[in-house]
Amino acid sequence: MSTKQPPSAVDAVQPPKVRHQQHPAKRNAIERKFRPRFWDQLDGRLAVRKEIKRRYQEIAQDADVDTAMKDLLVQRIVFTSILLESQEIEALDEGRIQIGSYVQMVNALSGLLSKIGLERKVKDLGVEQYLREKGME
Repeated sequence: MSTKQPPSAVDAVQPPKVRHQQHPAKRNAIERKFRPRFWDQLDGRLAVRKEIKRRYQEIAQDADVDTAMKDLLVQRIVFTSILLESQEIEALDEGRIQIGSYVQMVNALSGLLSKIGLERKVKDLGVEQYLREKGME
């Protein structure tokens, strides 16, 4: 015979057992084993990855990348530009933007671009042409 008793009212009020959840700090912790990944390992089948590779190749060609250091900078430029573009789309779609983060990334991108050769071109204008362009003639 079974000696099991029917559940009491106290048993009915007991909260269900919840699986132990990991502490939030541990969930976001860096993995103990570092696994490096590199741009040339990107799977070229996905459209996003194709766009990343296209941007990388275009900028690398424009910047005449001839050193490993320039190559690293071009990789950071592509990544930063994609982060910026993503924030811009989110701002347009959802109406929100973290402006501080956005401005910092714009400044970082500008600095990276200047390191690989982005330069401000000075227009060679005469006084008459300058006044014409400004509508002051």
